[in-house]
Amino acid sequence: MFLKMLVILIVSPFIWKTLIPLLRIILCYTIGIKYFSKRHLLRQAGEWAVITGGSAGIGRAYADELAKDGLHIVLLGNDLPGLTAAKREIEERHKVKVIVIEADFTKVNMYDIISEKLHALSSIACLVNNVGMFYPPHHFLPGSGFVSLEFCRKLIYCNMLAATTMTRIVLPKMLKQRPMGAAIINLSSRAAWKLCPYMSLYGASKQYIYRFSQCLRHELSDSGILVQTVCPSLVATSMTKIEKSTFLVPDARTVASSALDLLGVQCNTNGYIGHSLVGLALDYLPARAVKRRIQALLKKNHSV
Repeated sequence: MFLKMLVILIVSPFIWKTLIPLLRIILCYTIGIKYFSKRHLLRQAGEWAVITGGSAGIGRAYADELAKDGLHIVLLGNDLPGLTAAKREIEERHKVKVIVIEADFTKVNMYDIISEKLHALSSIACLVNNVGMFYPPHHFLPGSGFVSLEFCRKLIYCNMLAATTMTRIVLPKMLKQRPMGAAIINLSSRAAWKLCPYMSLYGASKQYIYRFSQCLRHELSDSGILVQTVCPSLVATSMTKIEKSTFLVPDARTVASSALDLLGVQCNTNGYIGHSLVGLALDYLPARAVKRRIQALLKKNHSV
């Protein structure tokens, strides 16, 4: 009897530490979305959604979802053929207007043009700061010649400066709009929450987005503007080189749709229930185990 009670006392804290977050996840993706989602209010807040990195992947998926909700779309990115194709498909499918702005976010010489074009819009309901870049799959290590000073500069400009500057451009217009209820959605990563050996610069850039969003949310708490940080895990996109989607590695459309449904429900979110469950499991994985796992993946890619 004594041993049984001792086991219960030892195991119970662990069980509750797991069950409460699990229950929270289930409630968010069921009751939370059904009764508290503010996605449907975006159309009342403005007429346009602005999306960086909108030619493919998660950015393109956000464009499709927001166009489906009736918003006109502004797509920004450096892949002009991809943007043009997205514009044509979205206009045909959803019968909304689409504006394309070619912009290389690894540079800083185009923000005046972007600002001029965005200020000419009637109203902005949503800004999706999605644009970002990653390491090539075999160049993680500190000794990699690919990770040059120029590459570091480009990653910082693309992953950090772009979201900061786009927010600075759009926010004054949002604050003047009536009614309020616009949203700023910043794409971070699960890498912002956990240590990322061999992805130090990428992980740090995503932690910046996470912290920037958190501070901005408090600054705008009385304004009626929503600030949501989306921190997905692996998604089947061209950037991750994953072609087949699964429950734990969904496609971009699944993530974008789910994350938008969580607008007003969760400020900091994985955006998708499969990723939330993965995140819960990873919370119990020590940093040493994470490092070993990443090393194994690198060896598999002949990088170590």
